[in-house]
Amino acid sequence: MEFINDKFPDACDSKIYRIRIIAQVVEYIEHESSLLLGRLPRFQSKTGDVVAGNDALKVNIIDAMPISHDLTYSGAIVNAEGYYDGNTVNVFHCFPINGQSLIPDENAGVLTELNNLESFV
Repeated sequence: MEFINDKFPDACDSKIYRIRIIAQVVEYIEHESSLLLGRLPRFQSKTGDVVAGNDALKVNIIDAMPISHDLTYSGAIVNAEGYYDGNTVNVFHCFPINGQSLIPDENAGVLTELNNLESFV
C-alpha cells in the first residue's frame, strides 16, 4: 500500500483524508467485509495514480453495507469513497460502474476527469 502512503504521507488519526478511488475489483473477502482493488490499466491521473502498477489496495467496506452483488465479482469496476487514516481505507459509499461505458473514448474521458478531481478536503 506504499502508493497511497506516498500520495497522502501526512495521513494519521488526527489528519484523515476523504478519498475517491475508481478501481477494478481483484477479490471480495467476505469474512473481512473487504475488497481488494487494483488499478484500471487504461487510466492515469495528471498527478499520478492512486493505485499504481500491479499493487492492490485492501479497503474495508463494512460501513458501506449492504452492498450490491455487482461489487463482489472479480473484474468489476467500482467507485469507492471513504476515509484514509494512514493505515486503512474505510469506505462509506461504493457502487459499480458500467464497464461498457469505458469502451468509447469519449466515455472513458469521463472517468479520467473524475480521477483528476480535486480532493474533498
